[in-house]
Order: sequence, then C-alpha cells, then structure tokens
Amino acid sequence: ITGQYDLAEQDHRAAIGLADRAKWADYLPWTLQHMADLLRRRGEFSKALEHCDRALQISSYAPVLLRRAWINLDKGDIAAAKADFAAFRRAAEEQKISFGIFWPDEREVYNRLSRL
Repeated sequence: ITGQYDLAEQDHRAAIGLADRAKWADYLPWTLQHMADLLRRRGEFSKALEHCDRALQISSYAPVLLRRAWINLDKGDIAAAKADFAAFRRAAEEQKISFGIFWPDEREVYNRLSRL
C-alpha cells in the first residue's frame, strides 16, 4: 500500500501472524523482511534491523541479507551495507536465488550496492 504506512503495517502484522499456518518454510522470514522494509521507509532503521535479525535467526533466506544491506545503506553505515551485500551474494548463489524474483526497487538497490 504505497505511502499508507499504517495500513501496510496492519497487513504486514497480519501476515506475520499467519506464519504458523504457512506451508513455505521461509514464509516468516519473508514477511519479517518486508516489515523491515516498511520500517526502513519510515526511517526506523534500528527496528528494521531487528526484524531482519529475527528473520535470520529463523532461516538464512538470502533476500533478508539484501534487505539488511539496503537498510544499512539508507542508514549511512556503508561498511555494514557492504558486508551484508557480500553475505547476500554468497547466500543467493548457494540458494540459487534468481535476480528475477526482485521488484524494480530491489533491483535498483542491488545495482547501487554493487557499485560500493
């Protein structure tokens, strides 16, 4: 829900609440990293990173590392952004994550991070 953060947060929290019924093992990490993105957009970087950390405690799902890198980039922590992006690239290769799964804004930040 573009720009409607309160409604988007309600949807994300509902999705997180449904995780115990999900059949996909990485559903909860996937939803947590999307909640982290919402928090990043609000400038709530510490909370966003906490959601990523929670997701990574559950699974090593590679896109969470890309999200962490993006949060750190926006936060201005370039060293952490570089480290997270390097970890993402390794994990994405191991997990055979296709670049095609990413949205245009995720592809844009991937390109930005690649140039660091």
